[in-house]
Order: sequence, then structure tokens, then C-alpha cells
Amino acid sequence: MLQPGDSVEIPDTNPNGAWVNSPSDNHKFTCVVYISLPSVTLSTSVDVMGSFHYASESLQREDATVDANEIIFTSLSEIQVFNIIGPNNLYIGIYGGVRFAFSSRGRLYEQADLYHYRGTALKTTKLTQIIDDPSQFNPTLIVSNSLPIWLSLSSYVPPYPTFNCPFPLYPSYLVDDNLPPPFGAVHIEKTETLAMTPYMGPKSETAYLCRDKVRVHLYGLDAEDVSDFLLCVENYSRDWMTLGFANSPAIYDEKTTQTEMKIIAQHKTIEFDVNYLQNVARDIARQFILHARVQFYEANFGIEPAPSLHKEASNAAEQRAS
Repeated sequence: MLQPGDSVEIPDTNPNGAWVNSPSDNHKFTCVVYISLPSVTLSTSVDVMGSFHYASESLQREDATVDANEIIFTSLSEIQVFNIIGPNNLYIGIYGGVRFAFSSRGRLYEQADLYHYRGTALKTTKLTQIIDDPSQFNPTLIVSNSLPIWLSLSSYVPPYPTFNCPFPLYPSYLVDDNLPPPFGAVHIEKTETLAMTPYMGPKSETAYLCRDKVRVHLYGLDAEDVSDFLLCVENYSRDWMTLGFANSPAIYDEKTTQTEMKIIAQHKTIEFDVNYLQNVARDIARQFILHARVQFYEANFGIEPAPSLHKEASNAAEQRAS
């Protein structure tokens, strides 16, 4: 039992914090875990002999007109450093002002020692997601749906004997690379308003009463575990009243196959229709931002910094005009 001010070592493999008994009435609560991040040990540059190919295509879509550059690098040897980086590391290359990263390796011709690495250059619509200087980092709210409420489930600890969420939840399309189960992914399919006029705050901020159609993907859980998770969501809704159920969620078994092994994954989904207030979701998101720990590392890459967003956009517009 820990007394106020005491500390305890927690293994790095524990992603969900720790349980601590209160000396008062045996209630349980989560404690904040501070992890000292090691300095970056990967090389900031990689020298490899090979040939560089890229093809450009202009795409005219409903929402934007962008240039898609497909990158293929044929290397004379395997780039070993690509095999040791984790989900928290990413190599970004720059060629002729085009920034790119590799997403696949294919067409291996082992007898000739040729390795083909393939990727797509950074599109202009995603320039805001890559920063070249810490001063460009802006810790502000991004999402406008109920996602922050769902992500807070991982830290929810009820004050009575019941089930909590013992695995991490991730936003859809942002799950860590090759993450072993159990884990979950939250996908917001649709958002609609339930009130004709929004709530107006003292600083003219608006907030609607909204309804989201949410699909939660769960991997590596059996029937009892998924039932416990559903009960955890129901208890969270009742305890904190940040979410209101608009349907009776059912557990569905997905058939995610792998033909080579003749197996299907332990993949289950639950679809929720939930009501919430936008200002409540924003308040929870602000708590995430205030408690986040971001550490920047400066390194000399031997290249010039990438041009600013406005400069790249204006250059692209001038090229299309000419």
C-alpha cells in the first residue's frame, strides 16, 4: 500500500498505468506514470547505393486537386535500418523538394541483390501533419466528434467492483504498426445534430447535441472479454453521463481471414449510436492535450529544411498555371 508521496517502479511493458490502493476506504484509482524517454539512437541519415524513380500524376477530386508522386527506390543492398525502426520512428526522404516515405518492399530479385522500396510522396493536403520545426507544433483541438470520450475509456476506473477497459483503444487508421492483440480501434462512421440551434458559450463558442454512429473493432478478445468491455462502456455512460445510448449494441463476429494459415482472427465489432454534447468532448480532449508529454529532438540531417506550407502551395499553383 502506497502512502502519499511514495513511488513505485512500473515495468515499461505495462501500457495501462498501475493500480494503487488508497489508505482511506480501499477505493482504487489510477496514478500518473512518467516515463523517461531515451534519446534517439537511430541514424539521422542513411547512405545506400541504388537508383531513384518517381512518377507524377495530377488528381482532380471533389475536395482538392493534388499531385501524386509515386516513389520507387531500387537498392543494391537491403536497408537494414528500415527493419529495426519502431512505430515511433519514421524516415522521411527529400528529393527535388518532394518529401516521401516508403510503405512497402516488393519485387525482390535475390540473385541480383536488388531491393525495391515503394512509397508515395507527401500530398499537399497533408502538409500540416509533418512539422520541420518545434515552433510549428500547435497543441490544439482537431477532432469534432465523440472520439476523445471513447479514448478516455482506457483510463476509466469505476469506484465500485466491476470491469474496466484492460486494453488500449486507438483512433481508426492510427493504430500502431503490427500491434499484437488485445487492442481496439474506434471508428466514427457518421455524425448528425439533434438540435436545430447550438448552445452558445460566453466566448461565442458553439456546441451541438450530436449523435455519432460508432464502430469499435476489438482484436484478441474472447466472448466473455468483449461482454465485459460492453458492460464497461455502459457503466462509463451511467457514471460520467458523457455518452448516452441511442440503440442496444450487439456484439458481432467478423471473419478476418489469412488464407496462408487457414485461420480467422479473433475480431469482433460493436456498433453504437451515442448522443453527446460537443463541448463535453472538447473538454475531455483538452485534458488529453494538457497531460500529453511531447519531446522534440533536434538533429542535423545534412539537408535544407523543407519549404513552408504556403510556399509549397504557391509553387504548385504557379506550376499548374504555367
